[in-house]
Amino acid sequence: MSGADLPRSRFSGYSSPTYFDDKHGMPTVLRLLNWRFHFYSNEGHEPPHIHVRAGDGECKFWLSPVRLARVDGVRAVEVRRMEVAVIEHEAFFLEKWHEHGNG
Repeated sequence: MSGADLPRSRFSGYSSPTYFDDKHGMPTVLRLLNWRFHFYSNEGHEPPHIHVRAGDGECKFWLSPVRLARVDGVRAVEVRRMEVAVIEHEAFFLEKWHEHGNG
């Protein structure tokens, strides 16, 4: 799935999403606004999830269904905006999770 295949995001007006496929330890699959969506390689047998780094903070969201797993150093209003972005890109994140060999 390419960026062109994704549904229009409510964040499209803020920044064009950029997609990556880095197979080295901490694959970044999306950069949107000032957020980096990634997962760590070798996370054991956890269910599919995505980490979102913003400045010095980070959130972790479970996928399918999307729900907040952990937050560290991110304001509540930004966590909610991240959650909306994760919901909008959930299918893409799940695809990348499985392509990378997780789960």
